[in-house]
Amino acid sequence: MNFENVGELKNKLNEIFVRGFIKSHRLNNTGIGKTLEDEMDIEENNLPEGDFKIGGLPVELKTQRKTASSRVTLSTKEPTWILDKKDVINKTGYKDVKDRIGLKITLNTLKFNPKGYKLEISDNKIFIVHEKLGRVCFFEIDKLMEIIKKKIGDNLLFVLAKVRKEEEIEFFNYYEAVLLSNFYEEKFKELINSGQIIWEFRLHLKPSGAIRDHGSGFRISRKYLGNLYENKTTIIPLE
Repeated sequence: MNFENVGELKNKLNEIFVRGFIKSHRLNNTGIGKTLEDEMDIEENNLPEGDFKIGGLPVELKTQRKTASSRVTLSTKEPTWILDKKDVINKTGYKDVKDRIGLKITLNTLKFNPKGYKLEISDNKIFIVHEKLGRVCFFEIDKLMEIIKKKIGDNLLFVLAKVRKEEEIEFFNYYEAVLLSNFYEEKFKELINSGQIIWEFRLHLKPSGAIRDHGSGFRISRKYLGNLYENKTTIIPLE
């Protein structure tokens, strides 16, 4: 379903909101998004031009549980490694609870973290730097921007839901929604420099020696997500 204007979208989402808790339409972690898509009459798709349209403009839909981590994933693009990835994990990682060498840490540009890592912006690149090893890998900002814009869109409808569980079945009450429009690329660098956008490593070495990545990526607190866009419109609750 597409919408002629923001008012039409508000009416639809308010109808869903006042219904209270809605039984999940899918019994896995993606149920929160699938249920809202169904209730909004949006066909599930993985197309780059958005999930639906408002006045002809494509809009991405992103949902999150209220109790979930407040960070929103912007990109899980693999960095370009300067040093050998496995060697870096062995030298700077630690034994996790399953006795594996892991590197599961959070980095920002403000200071070195307890494991000796930080982010550094230079020459239109974002470097991941270790205080002893130096620059271990990097991202090209222009390419990263293309990936982020495809993932979260130039226009984004971000919806939060309260969750109730009955045995293994989830029920969702979509209680808060904002429409963010006109992704602002220059803000990305500002938010990196202020520490509001972070990078998380989620790596460990398997017994075979292979590297397992559980979703390393750039993330931002959902309270700062609107700072990446020029415009923000509250949809739920209605103003």
